[in-house]
Parts: sequence; structure tokens; C-alpha cells
Amino acid sequence: MTSIEKHSAHNRRLVEYCLPLLYPDGNVTLKRILNDGLISGSRVAECAVSRVSGIKLDPIGYTADLIDGSDVKTATVYHHQKQRFLARVTNIKNKTGLLRCMVYNPFTTKWHFLLIPHEVYGSLYEVTIYFNKHTMKITGKYSKYEVDNFEEICV
Repeated sequence: MTSIEKHSAHNRRLVEYCLPLLYPDGNVTLKRILNDGLISGSRVAECAVSRVSGIKLDPIGYTADLIDGSDVKTATVYHHQKQRFLARVTNIKNKTGLLRCMVYNPFTTKWHFLLIPHEVYGSLYEVTIYFNKHTMKITGKYSKYEVDNFEEICV
């Protein structure tokens, strides 16, 4: 459970008090909130997977995001040296379960979804997912863990 969840009443009071100070014009929009960095996209992804899958969020959340021991990870494809395209799923050293990955490719404006078992990434610090520079499809050892859509990472 995050500190926000533990102290939701306090959090609500604090936000209700501070939002008018932050946006004195009263124009509180999602775009402004996102531009100001007030929402964690990764946290939204964790909550979305939890809600769609029906698997509760882990109350501690240190080694796993969900109570089934799995972790929701997000990454973005970038252009690396020598015309390589890749995405890095990081901070997995202490993870012990399935990785439910959401990878955005800004070059194709497409999302890729992967379910990577712990046996595959083991004690790695990060998983590097490579993309073919012409087709922009996932290549290499993680390609077989790609699934078709968001709902499939929620099963």
C-alpha cells in the first residue's frame, strides 16, 4: 500500500486545499496536471492492470505491484546508436514474479505488451527489448513473450 493509499483522507484534504493555489484560474485540466508532473503514468498503469485483471494491488508493493506477485512495468522505445531501436525495462533486480510490460513505440505510435516470466529475466537488473529497424517489430529472445493487447497482460 502506498503512502497515498494509507493516508487517503489526508491526501484528499491536501489536494483539495492546494489545487486552487496551484491553479488560481480554476482551470484544472488533465493536460495541465500531466504537464506539471502531478500524475505518475506508471502508477496509473499499475492501477489499470489491477482494475482490469481483478488482481488487487500489493499493499506493500516492494517486490511486486499486484498481490499475485507480478509487477507492472512501462518503457518507451528509443533510437540507440548504430540505428538500433530498443526499450529498457528497468528496476527488476528484486522482482520475483511475472513482468506485465507496456512498451510504447513513439516511432510507430503503437503499444506493445509482453508477459515475461521470472524464469526468463531471473536476477537481471533490466530487460532490453530490441526492435527491428525496418519493421519495428520486437526481435530477439523477448519477442515470444509479446501478446496482442492490454487485456492479455491482465490475465
